[in-house]
Amino acid sequence: MMKVFCPVEHSRQARNCRQIHRCTTLADSSDFSNGLHSHLLNLPAGRKAPNSSLRPLIKNHKSTITINFRMLLFCSFMTNEIIMTKKILAFLILSTILKSSVAQISLFNGRDLSGWKIHGTEEWYVEKGELICESGPDKQYGYLVSEKDFKNFELAVEFKQESNGNSGVFFHCSIEGTKISGWQAEVAPLNKSTGGIYESYGRGWLIKPDTAKEKSLREGEWNTLVVRMQGNQVTTWLNGQQMVVLQDEKIGSATGKIALQIHDGGGVKVRWRKVELKEL
Repeated sequence: MMKVFCPVEHSRQARNCRQIHRCTTLADSSDFSNGLHSHLLNLPAGRKAPNSSLRPLIKNHKSTITINFRMLLFCSFMTNEIIMTKKILAFLILSTILKSSVAQISLFNGRDLSGWKIHGTEEWYVEKGELICESGPDKQYGYLVSEKDFKNFELAVEFKQESNGNSGVFFHCSIEGTKISGWQAEVAPLNKSTGGIYESYGRGWLIKPDTAKEKSLREGEWNTLVVRMQGNQVTTWLNGQQMVVLQDEKIGSATGKIALQIHDGGGVKVRWRKVELKEL
């Protein structure tokens, strides 16, 4: 069928296009972005203002909220309907905030051992915002174990080794007393396979990093170890250097707790400054 040109329809479409352009251009401007978020944070008298816990989140996610606002404007004009209601806007903002705010969890609060349980007689304590593990008089294995279980995640920890820095980060683990089952991302002195994966009470070493990568460890300084567990694959990074990539169905089928280890033998002291986890 031949499509007949309609001046009225053509004019309406052109007008809508100009309206879309004006609105998206407006939404791109800093004045609009600042005004929108100022309105959200300072509603007129008689209107319910955001909960105090949401106010910093609104401020921290200005750009994402503005992008979603622009998308809603575009959809409104494309359907030629006025759908920009306060409920829809609130939904977009809250969904953006909630998605961003729950993505990352700080497992160590910098003040005490809330959310953790000590196993063994070795020493675990907080000093000046740092979590410290140190050999006790028994010189045995000791563990600090999370109360919660995790499956797919990206875990980032900062550590500094003092004295003998033989430790480790366990994941997908379970524990009875000081007998721990699961998998460990090694934290050890130089050239002792930091970042490698060891299976406790099972197959032993599953993979070790290449010798050339060992130099990524900075003894006596702060280091960042990242463990990413997703599906059947576990990957580790040390100070930005990828250490190992391992595919293992047994690990992928498991779930469990996060745990920090202190090795036996005595003379071990390790400081932890950051323990943050993002669920995937």
